Amino acid sequence: MKSQDDCGVGRGRGSVASWRSRANTDATRGRSSSLPRTRENPHRLPHFDLPVPGFHFYFHFHALNLASYDNSDFDRGAPTWKEALWTLTRWLFFHTFPPWPSAFRIALLRAFGAKIGRNVVIRENVNISMPWRLVIGNHVWIGEDVGILSLAQVTIGSNVCISQRAYLCTGSHDHHREDFKLITKPITLSDAAG
Repeated sequence: MKSQDDCGVGRGRGSVASWRSRANTDATRGRSSSLPRTRENPHRLPHFDLPVPGFHFYFHFHALNLASYDNSDFDRGAPTWKEALWTLTRWLFFHTFPPWPSAFRIALLRAFGAKIGRNVVIRENVNISMPWRLVIGNHVWIGEDVGILSLAQVTIGSNVCISQRAYLCTGSHDHHREDFKLITKPITLSDAAG
């Protein structure tokens, strides 16, 4: 039995002992005990059995070809010079000692396009990748070492506390595709989330 996604569970013959038996039989017949070669699995990548009696767990792994990775269609939302200037600003005023006042950091973020409300506290070493895709409400606290990867819009409501070393990530990759296509989705933290 296969599930709709890439992970499934079957019963019965899939115990570790029976899989080993099948693998040994396949080996004596000169066959591979890995998955069959298909369009979705051209390299016969193996599946794995987990030692749970009576169950057979299988995981399909797709072969990646990172040489084919291309994110040229990704809209960064700002020209290269603005990103470079933000990288320098972030390095000088967000990741250095002594800590700069929160109001100064907020002014810099606003200068780069962030929309930030009143009474916001941004502590040291906060890493915001693209401030032009950041909206923050009123009375928000962002603790030390928080990361905000804003490849898509990040909206933080009012009266929100984001604790130290939290990471808000709007980007991932489609591991089902050989080219590991970039996926971006917006994040919204509602009012009074903490």
